[in-house]
Amino acid sequence: MEGDEYDAAFFDKRPKFVHYRPKIVVLTAVEFDHADIYRDMQAYRAAFAGLLSLLPADGLLVACADDPEVSALARTAPCRVVTYGLGPGAAWSAIDIEPGEDATRFSLVREGRRVGT
Repeated sequence: MEGDEYDAAFFDKRPKFVHYRPKIVVLTAVEFDHADIYRDMQAYRAAFAGLLSLLPADGLLVACADDPEVSALARTAPCRVVTYGLGPGAAWSAIDIEPGEDATRFSLVREGRRVGT
């Protein structure tokens, strides 16, 4: 399911996702949003840090290494972190990307080794 950082209810101004009990979180991007709820980027970032703090020690964070905010938050995760992205430094990435009419083909790379197309 998609996590929602908007407030839970008119009587509960915490992000909806504080009510989740995730075992796995896939964090794609953290860009300032909901200016009606969060006073600034620091407050917005803190909401996502709160989400990651809910992960158990045996949980998993799948983090987009291409987003600097995600990379910074990933360092606070209390569990294993696996990164993905198109830039250098991601554990999982795609190369030789070929967009097509019906599909996009690419080579999947894990820690520098091609593992499939």
